Amino acid sequence: MGCDDDNPVAPQNDCAGVSGGSAVINECDLCVGGTSDVVDLCDADEDGYDDRDIQVLQDIIDINSSLEGQNPLEIYEEGIWDDDGRLTSLTISGNQLTSLPESIGNLSSLSVLALYLNQLTSLPETFSKLSNLEELDLSGNQLTSIPDSVINLTNLNVLFVSNNQIEIIPNTISNLTNLNQLSLVNNQIVTLPNSIINLTNLNHLGLGGNQLISLPNNICNIEGIISLYSNNLCNEYYFDCISSSEWSQHGRAPQDQSNCCEGPEGQPNWTTCPE
Repeated sequence: MGCDDDNPVAPQNDCAGVSGGSAVINECDLCVGGTSDVVDLCDADEDGYDDRDIQVLQDIIDINSSLEGQNPLEIYEEGIWDDDGRLTSLTISGNQLTSLPESIGNLSSLSVLALYLNQLTSLPETFSKLSNLEELDLSGNQLTSIPDSVINLTNLNVLFVSNNQIEIIPNTISNLTNLNQLSLVNNQIVTLPNSIINLTNLNHLGLGGNQLISLPNNICNIEGIISLYSNNLCNEYYFDCISSSEWSQHGRAPQDQSNCCEGPEGQPNWTTCPE
């Protein structure tokens, strides 16, 4: 019987040189899996840290002169790495950072990021790729607005942007429906968008130390604590949902009501005086 057409094809070697093996080249050009002892991560020097995340830290060093000459593993106060060598939590504070690299978006496993007490004025668009981020602290920088790349991080539970130079809160703040803490303390905010009342999961909304002259009428839709001390609010905005401690810190940080006039029934400091 003729069997010329039934000759089996010899199995090919995988990247580890094993005939018929299942090891493959991953996105970092490493041979992983199969009989290889290398797990599927990008760690060419096998130090336990994913090379992609190490490169981001190096990029931060390269564009910030305040970090010149430092080792990537020494620039943070806290860095938590998972078993796959990926950064899940990162704190770099008080380091005079002026910018972040485009590669920041490669820290795809980050759930907590704290960059407070730096000199950041903006964030790269790639920041929006940090889709697993749940807590973000940008307090004590030089931001004049909440960047769109932050507004797109819809998994955020905590957002701190206090002590910046923020003047306007965008209508799109309502995209952050998972927020339970939002601190906008000590900025230069004069008004709030009506859309902020849609953040109904907030446990705390910090607005103290701004220049607010009005509030959305339905601000009490937010059932959490609303801190409003040290603004320019007249008494018509002293709604029932706002406690005395959050309105003026029991008188220690009162509203500036120098431009407030009597209400229609003689209520003192009731409404903004006409120009």
